[in-house]
Amino acid sequence: MIPELILIALLIGWLTGGKFWRLADAKIRHVWLIFVPLGLYLVSWAPPFVKMPFFLGASAIIEKLALIMVALFNLRLPGVKLILIGLLLNTVALSVNGGMMPASENALRAAFGSNYVDKARDAVHVRSAIMDASTELAFLCDIIAAKRPFVLLPAVYSIGDLAMSVGIFITIIAIMRTPLPSEKKPDAGEGVGNAT
Repeated sequence: MIPELILIALLIGWLTGGKFWRLADAKIRHVWLIFVPLGLYLVSWAPPFVKMPFFLGASAIIEKLALIMVALFNLRLPGVKLILIGLLLNTVALSVNGGMMPASENALRAAFGSNYVDKARDAVHVRSAIMDASTELAFLCDIIAAKRPFVLLPAVYSIGDLAMSVGIFITIIAIMRTPLPSEKKPDAGEGVGNAT
């Protein structure tokens, strides 16, 4: 996800009369599934799991499947269809590359510099890898460089990441601007008894 886009969505939602607290009160179905990816990601960094490629790959796919379930349960919300498309694209890329999301070396150099790439070759990776000749469906992997001054935090993104980020952008603004049922004023005369 692109954090800058989320911040812009929050700002636009607020400037157009939206309320931040509506995000906390949004009726997101089965939101607890979001904690599955978080838990698996944290476990993946713990020994001995960090050195078990099969576990890392399987857990990465399970993480995406949990998020896909959340999206499917909440398709009624604006923007969630785009989030789902992004998740599906990233899941395909992960699945055909052993649970890793390969990143383009050129994109990494553009975003972080050559020194970063040289160090990354020997670093421990849980969810990512540097793209090579064995990479499948490279166009779905992390090939888009986001660098300063266009972003606050340099990063590399996939097409799926962009779709998810735009979907989240739409969802945030829609939720912030949509009054909750508890905010709706009763109709005139409602609750007032007729005099006899």
